[in-house]
Amino acid sequence: MLIFAAAFTIRMALIVHNHSIGPLGHTEAFNVARSIVEHGTFGNPYETAETGETAHVAPLFPFVLSLLMRLLGTGGTLGAVVQAMTVAAASALYALFPALAEALFGDRRIGIWSGFAGAALPFHLWLESVGTHEGVYAGLAIAILFLCTSRWLKRGVPEFRDCIRFGVGWGVAALISPAALPVAAALLILWLGYGDFKKAFFHTTVAALCCVLVILPWIIRNYFALGSASIIRDNFGLELSVSNNDEASPLMADNYRLRTFRHPFVDRVEGRQMKTMGETAYYKMRLDSAKLWISKNPSRFLSLTLVRIREFWFTDMNSRVKSALYGVLVVLAFVGLVMLGLSGRRDALLLAVLWAVYPIPFYLVQVDPRYRVPIDWSIWLLAAFAVRSLAGYVLNHQRPAVVDGQHKPES
Repeated sequence: MLIFAAAFTIRMALIVHNHSIGPLGHTEAFNVARSIVEHGTFGNPYETAETGETAHVAPLFPFVLSLLMRLLGTGGTLGAVVQAMTVAAASALYALFPALAEALFGDRRIGIWSGFAGAALPFHLWLESVGTHEGVYAGLAIAILFLCTSRWLKRGVPEFRDCIRFGVGWGVAALISPAALPVAAALLILWLGYGDFKKAFFHTTVAALCCVLVILPWIIRNYFALGSASIIRDNFGLELSVSNNDEASPLMADNYRLRTFRHPFVDRVEGRQMKTMGETAYYKMRLDSAKLWISKNPSRFLSLTLVRIREFWFTDMNSRVKSALYGVLVVLAFVGLVMLGLSGRRDALLLAVLWAVYPIPFYLVQVDPRYRVPIDWSIWLLAAFAVRSLAGYVLNHQRPAVVDGQHKPES
């Protein structure tokens, strides 16, 4: 509660001081929510043209936003409520650190230290308060699922009800952010190595089926509304195309400044073309275009990808001090992951899977700081684990041994 209170108070005070509370920005999620309210259609993510039904965004966040929009309108009241909700979700995530540290490291104190540090240092203040992106909610969902998964796997073979909870939980997380799905699949593969293989196979099958059942209605909706059974979102072809071309930069912020940035959100010509062709056909055309460019420019694609990998982990925060501090935090987190692995704890493998699998789609498209928000909690915790482990190592080697009340020099 103290960590939650500290995080919430600091962030709300800062956004009030900065006069940041007000009407929400018109992102794709906002536009879809407005379309639900005004037209009864999950569609029209762009303001350049009314393009009809869409699967451009994952459904859960826009649906919730549309419910609030019906009650509060689209003005400043909605903005204040949604921003406060986003700050509360971010604060709840920091408050979860002690429980996560106890489950992952066996030391609750690491979570207390890192929770208060994260609460006091709002590196991502805008992303944790803007209210029009789902990243904070995705991070909270993934953190809760990792906490539960760690506890379930410590039992050896999880109970049947744990399998159902796993599947349903990851299905809901995927409806917030589909990047959660590959992580869930990788964890299920790991699950096969716990206990008797036949029992583990049965339990993973149950978990996978439950996950599929949660997202299946949305897949069916996409098939009938768009003519394509897209798994939650269908815009990967568009993002791949705007991220890999002769003019592309690794960073989203740089690409949006280009006059040649052919994205329907800002380009009316592309918006009208998408309206004419239909979303499925348009996105397929952009995917084919991206594949053709990549096949003809493999070295340029590799160069862009390597920079995107670097920028994903060491994103420029428009402040040298903040960028340097967060860079140190990320380095410490990598050290912490290695040290956790050397300690022999199985939870190191869970976190390694998260770091290895979750970022893969974001290495292929333009980088934005919000993409890393759902796994930021693991960076804070592993960095704190590294500091605690290194400090313990130094102290243990500097402190003289004591035998029968007498100091004995170290050999």
